[in-house]
Amino acid sequence: MKNTLEPLLEEATKSSGNTIEAILSLKVLDPAMGSGHFLVEAPDFLARALVEALGGDPREMEEDEVRWARREVVERCIYGVDLNPLAVDLAKLSLWLSTVSLDKPLNFLDHHLRCGNSLIGARLEDIGLLPDIGKKSKATAVTTLAGHQFKSAIASTVGTFHRISEEPSDSVEDIHRKEGAYETARYALSRIKSIADGWTSVYFENEVKDKDAYERLLSLADQDSAEWPGSGELPWLDKAKAIAEERRFFHWELEFPEVFFDRDGQRLQNPGFSAVVGNPPYGYRTFQDTKLFLSENYPVGVQSTS
Repeated sequence: MKNTLEPLLEEATKSSGNTIEAILSLKVLDPAMGSGHFLVEAPDFLARALVEALGGDPREMEEDEVRWARREVVERCIYGVDLNPLAVDLAKLSLWLSTVSLDKPLNFLDHHLRCGNSLIGARLEDIGLLPDIGKKSKATAVTTLAGHQFKSAIASTVGTFHRISEEPSDSVEDIHRKEGAYETARYALSRIKSIADGWTSVYFENEVKDKDAYERLLSLADQDSAEWPGSGELPWLDKAKAIAEERRFFHWELEFPEVFFDRDGQRLQNPGFSAVVGNPPYGYRTFQDTKLFLSENYPVGVQSTS
């Protein structure tokens, strides 16, 4: 793990000029984390680097002091996804055991350890138009969508996610505040998620015939109005929700918005994670519709026979 993260830390330090800031700005992901084996190793290296940046010597510090640094790193830097909800719970337990403190509650991890299929989900830049399956060249998305239509909701959630990571987790009240803030942030993105679910569900035998209704939802997604359809009003939207829950669609920009957008809701110049660790999520059962989704939305490598 050290060999993976050390050059990233050096590069981040050069860019920011501040080692502490560089450490806490790193974003380490395991997209198929299982019980969190790889994710437990990453905080250990970064925590010791953080202690050294603060002027301490990890070899001479008490374990509780090193655990404080691990807590900071885990809440700010560590991200994980798994298809199995039990695996997500086990990963949380693994990280809690590595950061447990006698005088502090278990830290808040729901914002960074998520259940979902890391291979199947929508990109916001694509959902302005429904997919035209079978045509590799995609039509241009609705112009108001690209960084503008969802800007308000994205900006509010990015700020909330940063606060959740940066504010202390020293008391049970702190954890409850983070839980409440996280639920509020997820609600702010729920309409956009519904649209992303609808877009993705087209690849999984959901036919969206009412294109006007889809466009209307796009215009309402960033608004807090009562016009959003309820259960039963749009059957294809209800079906999309059911398919999304069954297949565990995972829309990366909505699950981890702070990784892709700044606090104003604008896309970062260099979005994404600092490092990806662990084993790739190739063990999932690959259904025919999953193969279709992957072939339509990701570059596919072809092995040479020569």
